[in-house]
Amino acid sequence: MIGEISRCINEACASESWNTHKKRAKGLEPSSSNVVQDRSNTPPPQRDDTIIIILASVSVLAVLMGVIFFGYRMLGGIRKKGLHTMNMMEAAALEPSLDLDSLKLLELIGRGRYGAVYKGSLDERPVAVKVFSFANRQNFINERNIYRIPLMEHDNVAHFIVGDERCTADGRMEYLLVMEYYPNGSLCRYLTLQASDWVNSCRMAHSVTRGLAYLHTELPRGDHYKPAISHRDLNSRNVLVKNDGTCIISDFGLSMKLTGNRLVGTIRYMAPEVLEGAVNLRDCESALKQVDMYALGLIYWEIFMRCIDLFP
Repeated sequence: MIGEISRCINEACASESWNTHKKRAKGLEPSSSNVVQDRSNTPPPQRDDTIIIILASVSVLAVLMGVIFFGYRMLGGIRKKGLHTMNMMEAAALEPSLDLDSLKLLELIGRGRYGAVYKGSLDERPVAVKVFSFANRQNFINERNIYRIPLMEHDNVAHFIVGDERCTADGRMEYLLVMEYYPNGSLCRYLTLQASDWVNSCRMAHSVTRGLAYLHTELPRGDHYKPAISHRDLNSRNVLVKNDGTCIISDFGLSMKLTGNRLVGTIRYMAPEVLEGAVNLRDCESALKQVDMYALGLIYWEIFMRCIDLFP
């Protein structure tokens, strides 16, 4: 009897212990509502979204800046081209209208590849007249257009008066450039006839350098615009000597405002890299300036070889 009572007590205690353990375990188990609530309270990951927004904004800004930059460059080029065209028209309109019927050719000064140069008289004023044949019409047009460029007036660039065409007595067309007359003639002739001291040699070299530097300079001034110009045939025959001993650059029949791809010029004054084909004349703004600078160096050599202080 006592054994049965003891067994019942043990079973009751075990049952109560098991129920207590189940309650505790059940209390520790999270409910589905709690799980959903915890997930809903978790903050969403925003770092990746922020990075994407920043990168997209930077990309859009870069594209806009690129469009603005290239648009500004294009508008600037169009404006510059328009100014140049307008200036050329203005220069042609402002070119003095002279009566060439009073022009007289007095004396042949020299003859070159593209025409002859005469000492002449226009309205009793001494002038130099460059005469082109019909076959060399394009050289006449090119040289006249170079002289007509605005802001081409410079102490070391030949002074242009007028350019025109006329029919000769035998029915041939000829083209005339009327220039200021320089009685000392070309630098080549001047150095052949006489030597100079150190000061005068430096004066001649410096004046040629100033003239070439001005040609190579792109010069906007107000509503006018002068592009950079490459002479392409600079030599001592195309440099004239003024009465004060300084020099001016002339003969722009081969000159260019833009690039070119033809090999032109006086062979003896051309840089070796041009003769050997190492210079691509299509890239010619810098290349052709280098060609002019090489020719300038040879002109220096000619000047100082006739300096009596260096070679008594």
